[in-house]
Amino acid sequence: MVKVVKTRVEFEGRFRDEYTVVEGEPLEGWSPKSGLKIVGRPHPRVDGAAKVTGSAKYTHDVYLPGMVYGKFLRSPYAHAKITHIDASEAEGLPGVLGVYTYKNAATLGFGGAEKVFKQEVTYQGDVVALVLAQDESVAEDALELIRVEYEPLRPLVDPEEIMGLDSSKDRIVGPKLYERGHLEKRFAEADVIVEESFKTQAALHNCMETHGSVAHWEGDNLVVHTSTQSVFNVRSALSEELGIPQSKIRVVSEFMGGGFGSKFGAGEYTVVAAAAARLLGRPVRIVLDRVEENLATGNRSQTVQWVKIGAKRDGRITAIHLKGLVNVGEDGWVADLGGPAKMMYHCPNVKVELYGVKTNLVSSTAFRAPGYVEGDFALESAVDELARRLNMDPLELRLLNYAT
Repeated sequence: MVKVVKTRVEFEGRFRDEYTVVEGEPLEGWSPKSGLKIVGRPHPRVDGAAKVTGSAKYTHDVYLPGMVYGKFLRSPYAHAKITHIDASEAEGLPGVLGVYTYKNAATLGFGGAEKVFKQEVTYQGDVVALVLAQDESVAEDALELIRVEYEPLRPLVDPEEIMGLDSSKDRIVGPKLYERGHLEKRFAEADVIVEESFKTQAALHNCMETHGSVAHWEGDNLVVHTSTQSVFNVRSALSEELGIPQSKIRVVSEFMGGGFGSKFGAGEYTVVAAAAARLLGRPVRIVLDRVEENLATGNRSQTVQWVKIGAKRDGRITAIHLKGLVNVGEDGWVADLGGPAKMMYHCPNVKVELYGVKTNLVSSTAFRAPGYVEGDFALESAVDELARRLNMDPLELRLLNYAT
């Protein structure tokens, strides 16, 4: 038996019909008396027992024989040039196996060393030096013995200020543009227009298990235990940075203590740990502390948004225009603030223009529907104001325009 099924679908306000050919005998639906053993019945979590008994093994639980501890010295300035650095006293501390700065980072043996260890630091928490030691407390003591002199430089942290600078060209990413319909025409036909600006602050992930990795080599094969949401992304990054095939890299993440979007990449700590482990011929553990977790692992982007909505007196939305600035930090990515504007309401006339702005802050990272949370706040706040001006119930206005 052959049957053609027609389905009405919508994407970003655009509707179309899709047809699917279904072959075979029709299936009978389950009845309440079907005696199902799995569907509709409670089941214990597969990992529940391990987590509540404490037998679950996280990256923070990995300690290997002969392991070396790595600790980073980080910049106290958002933007500064290192004019002098002296690590001799730290290098002479018993138990210290090596100290690395921009002067000797190339000896670690990975391609992006000069991007991790820089003479000009570009955000508070940027890497200044790495200490490798036989004991964690020795590594921490050695950090205090590194003498650094800085020339503070003017930090740029305000996206609106940067957009207004003549020299801002290299700091602007985009614009990313999206447009459908006839925007200006529909605004001209609107009975009511709302124009508002909104700001959202950066938000920190603060994973219960901080970012970290333990790396060791088994001959030519690299094994990395890391707290990650994407073992394949980590493997790919390590392959590129270390110059070895992915087939020789095994990334392990049995359990992860929170990620929320911040643990999709390898992170400097993973690449450095792997490179140092190859150099020393011993396992290397680099696990960030709570301060580093807040300073150096990214965040949900700060945004500035301008929203313009036009509507008829009966509440039908005729046009939506969103312009947004996304603070991407040192080198983050432009989160899609326009997702809600494009998809939430049945409006044929929509324009979204987004600009990423590079600032002297840590690079932004994904964080639970990146861009949509910030964009939804601005859009829905503007819709509330539209309801007030139309003297309509806010829920009634949304139901009238909702993209079903």
